Amino acid sequence: MDYSKVVLVVGITLLIVIMFNLAIFSSFGRKRGNKNETIGMLQSAFKTARDPWKGEDSDLQELAERVEALKKNKEEESSSQ
Repeated sequence: MDYSKVVLVVGITLLIVIMFNLAIFSSFGRKRGNKNETIGMLQSAFKTARDPWKGEDSDLQELAERVEALKKNKEEESSSQ
């Protein structure tokens, strides 16, 4: 197998993928018009990618705290009777 042809094909493929992504990104930026919105949206996407279940985790934490409070109230009621 001729490795120079393999390198050429891989290089052209990477170039096409990069050009395609740049075209999508630039057309997306033109539609929005405001670079600050685009940057903010990208930052939000990266935050979500780092911790995708942040909202669900906080909801579960709140639920756990409420259940604990209910258990504590139930124990206090049963010990006072």
